[in-house]
Amino acid sequence: MTKTFTLDDLIRYVYGETQKNETEEIENSILCDNTAHKEFDQLILMKQSLDKIKVEPSNHVVSKILNYSRSFEMPELTD
Repeated sequence: MTKTFTLDDLIRYVYGETQKNETEEIENSILCDNTAHKEFDQLILMKQSLDKIKVEPSNHVVSKILNYSRSFEMPELTD
């Protein structure tokens, strides 16, 4: 009998966060259950898309932060 897994279980599997026995059961479910297999395929595609996203602040934002931090006069540290 194949155990039914939740979407959270599949997400944990995709990110390698399942225990060995749970991993085997999920893999079996993916092989035997078309719905689980389709959800798994969608999660893999989403993970690949997320892994490609590169997020960084614009130069304008970095400049504003640096200018703001320069506005504070800090005393020099001496030993």
